[in-house]
Amino acid sequence: MNSICRRMWDKNLTMRKWSELNGFNHRYVQVVISGKRGSWNAGKAKKIKQALIDQGFATKEEVYQ
Repeated sequence: MNSICRRMWDKNLTMRKWSELNGFNHRYVQVVISGKRGSWNAGKAKKIKQALIDQGFATKEEVYQ
C-alpha cells in the first residue's frame, strides 16, 4: 500500500473521502498519488500535492520526485 494512503487510513480516511472533503476528483487524486500524473507540478495536480503536504499526509520528497 502507498504510504500516503496508509497515513489517510491511520486517520480513518479513505482516498475517496479525502478527495471529496478537499473538492478533488478521487480518480485524479489516485493517479497523482501513484505518480502517473502531475509530473509537471502544475494546475490541479499541484493543488492536490500541496494539500497532501499541508495536511500531513505526504512530504515534499514523496510528491516532488
